Formats: sequence, structure tokens, C-alpha cells
Amino acid sequence: MNKGLGAACVVASTLLTVSACSNQAPVNSATSTTHSSASASSSASNTAQVNAMHNMERLHQHQWQLVELEGSEDVSGYGGKPISLRFDSAQQQISGFSGCNRYFGAYTADQTTLSLGHLAMTKMFCQQGMALEAKFAKAVTQVASYEVVDQTLTFIDQQGTAVARFKKD
Repeated sequence: MNKGLGAACVVASTLLTVSACSNQAPVNSATSTTHSSASASSSASNTAQVNAMHNMERLHQHQWQLVELEGSEDVSGYGGKPISLRFDSAQQQISGFSGCNRYFGAYTADQTTLSLGHLAMTKMFCQQGMALEAKFAKAVTQVASYEVVDQTLTFIDQQGTAVARFKKD
């Protein structure tokens, strides 16, 4: 027998024995790539879930002040006071100042969707703030989802357009 061929047989036999005794399946590039892709996809999915849950926490932990309504940054109500918003998760209610009056209303939310009903308001009359208040009351009925990024809460309608933006108070 040729010495080169005999050495090759010994090496091949040793590799087969080691592979057969190992608890791990042989690794090939297709398995590694699939596993890496699945891990990356799973990691991205987990990150999205954590961010979504974080959205819910941040939504409820703060009072918010309106900084933009339907593209306009002119959002000062009566006496220059900004519209405010607070979520009460225990009662599933929102409340705040709407430009002239105080308001409250029901809401439902999950990690990304948000539905606000019509608002009940006190009935004061104000020279300044009534038009803003009416615009705000109409805008909240169009909200379909929300996003919290850094210190900003954005209400988004079904077309994906930002309806209102709030800053953390």
C-alpha cells in the first residue's frame, strides 16, 4: 500500500471517529447562516417587543404638553397655557386641559395602537383657546396609533399622518 494513501486513510478514519463520537452535529455554512439569520430575526423581534412595552410604560408615566397640532406649532390655549394630557391606566381615561376647559374621556391602548373617544369637557367660555380646543377635540377622534420616541409622544391617524405631538412635561 502506498504510504501517502495509508496516511490519508488514517486521517479520514480518525476524523470520522471524532465526528461520530461528538454530541454536536457537523457545522456547515448553510446551517450557520440559517441559525445566524434566525438569531438576528429573533433578536430584532425581541427588541421590538421590548420597545413596544416600553412605549406603554412611557405613555402612562408622564403628563404630556401639546407642542404641535395638525402641523401647527401655535398651540397655546387660554392665558398662554398649553394643552395637557395624562393617561390613567387604572381607569382607562385620559384627562387634561384642552385650551379653555378641562376634559376627560375613555381610551384603549396596546403597545402601538390607541383609540380615543369623544371628550367630555367643562363648559367655560374663553376669548382665547376655544378654536384650538375644538381642533384638539376633533383631532383626538382620528388617532389610530401612537409612538413614543425620547421625550415625544406622537398621535398618528390611520393614514400614518402625525395628528398631534406632545412633549413630556
